[in-house]
Amino acid sequence: MPSLVKKYLMAITGLVLVGFAVGHLVGNLQMFCAPDKINRYAELLHSMPPAALWSIRGFLALCVLVHIRVGIMLAKENRAARPEQYEFKTSRNASPASKFGFLGNLYMPLSGVVLLAFIVFHLLHFTVRAAFTGIVAADYDKGGKFAATLGSGAEAREVFNVHAMVVDGFSHPAVSIFYIVGMILLFAHLAHGTSSMFQSVGLRNEKWRPRLDLLAKGLAVVVAAGFIAIPAAVLAGVITKDGVKCCKGCQPAASCTIEAPASK
Repeated sequence: MPSLVKKYLMAITGLVLVGFAVGHLVGNLQMFCAPDKINRYAELLHSMPPAALWSIRGFLALCVLVHIRVGIMLAKENRAARPEQYEFKTSRNASPASKFGFLGNLYMPLSGVVLLAFIVFHLLHFTVRAAFTGIVAADYDKGGKFAATLGSGAEAREVFNVHAMVVDGFSHPAVSIFYIVGMILLFAHLAHGTSSMFQSVGLRNEKWRPRLDLLAKGLAVVVAAGFIAIPAAVLAGVITKDGVKCCKGCQPAASCTIEAPASK
């Protein structure tokens, strides 16, 4: 496979995965809203036709596998093409950008492997809902002791309580710490990978390089900080099973939700 094709595959699959990460973050940040919000969102996603749901999952899994496989191939090619050490390692005049690029090329494969392990753990924890760290799917499903109820009266219905499951999952310090470490690696991976993606498709030149690098790092900071905020808030007691505590000492309540002003 030509190197140019590999670079385009890396860029395209990377763009898909970045888009998924941003969308996933937007959905997850509903943990800072009333519990019904994310429970309703999760129910909507899982009410999709099974064929559509599994097609999306299969496409994302394929993008991950292609991204990893092509990344390994490119890393081997780069190593073979540069058997000697990078000159700036012994040069005091090396620019920060070149140093960052070196670190990215060095650690991108390693961070990618660790991120893969994190993805597997995350899927087992919250998607497959494997029975560990106190997470037992039946407890949060319809009829379970932590099942959520949406609506009232004749329209009331039980749904899977994603909010309570996430709070219970992140209440384990070891799980939250591992998650936070994974998000720090995601930051490093995004910061370098997004910038490289622009270069692979020919959109980065010397004039735009600093701007695109800044954009990549800004996106990485927002995504990583957004994901980290959730386990951090659970450990700090800000997010509870009953909702979000707006301030120290106040009870989780609907008052934490911003209501739209009534029309006059």
